[in-house]
Amino acid sequence: MRYLLLFLLFPLSAPCQTVHIVDDNIVYSGKVNLKDIDRHEISMRAKKALATYIKHNDLHYDGDSSITTPGIIILSTPYPVIKKLRYQYTLVTVGNGYRYNIDNVSIAEKERGQKWVITPSKDIFKNIEVSGPTAMETERLLNEIDLQFQALLDRIKNDISNVYPLKKRSQ
Repeated sequence: MRYLLLFLLFPLSAPCQTVHIVDDNIVYSGKVNLKDIDRHEISMRAKKALATYIKHNDLHYDGDSSITTPGIIILSTPYPVIKKLRYQYTLVTVGNGYRYNIDNVSIAEKERGQKWVITPSKDIFKNIEVSGPTAMETERLLNEIDLQFQALLDRIKNDISNVYPLKKRSQ
């Protein structure tokens, strides 16, 4: 009977957050292998993709193989509140692919007309231990952070790995 109850409650736990946590900080890192694309081409496509998808970017180059940029994503909130997700994105070309790292994640929040309050990702997790509406709001925030980062990583990967550019329309 216990197992039946757990089985029935499983769908309620399925949409839980999957934010990547390292030492109580939000960190996304990984490696993408690409075939038939050399390092120089990967670097050129990465510069274009990062300039397209990372808003308020300030690209810093370390040679031809490393790009670092801060980024900002505006999160959904009610009208009186403004909430921005701040992070640092690093891309390093290696062999036939690249490594990426998203770290230094923080939330900047303010009510219109007030001063910004910056919350590092380490402090966001403190609210998950509280029960009730605070924990539910924190869970929703972590889900949105994960969704935004996964979408960003997917867009960048698709732009870099796109082997066939769009054909020009004939007139």
